[in-house]
Amino acid sequence: MSRTDPIAIITGAARGIGSAVALALAGSGVRTVLVDLAPQEAVEPVLRRIGEAGPAADYERVDVTDVAALGALVESVATRYGSVDILVNNAGILSTTAADALTESEWQRVMDVNLKAAFFLTQKVLPFMRRAGWGRVVNISSMA
Repeated sequence: MSRTDPIAIITGAARGIGSAVALALAGSGVRTVLVDLAPQEAVEPVLRRIGEAGPAADYERVDVTDVAALGALVESVATRYGSVDILVNNAGILSTTAADALTESEWQRVMDVNLKAAFFLTQKVLPFMRRAGWGRVVNISSMA
């Protein structure tokens, strides 16, 4: 792998849209780092498929609501690969509780996963993208 190979961090990458994005990026030659709370065993099938499509992927089990853990993630990826070029903020949750029954703590959890995590992870990767003079941040959300 040369340093010209882009490095992507994808949150919520264990399944669904996140794993599909990781597979598509890998198929284009991008080195991917999958981030999720799912255990390693749950991510193994995705890692195998990505390895068949392109560069082998890495997996990091990270709680995206933990800002210190996000900083450690970015530092780890940048130390291993030299930078972070692409960030896909895909992790998200949805509350199915009716609006008139939603608790403050449930509301806060949704905001922490869906908004806080995307903002602070973006903040952590920006210095690397600025230094490289290039980068991409993609934020994915649902109709909800």
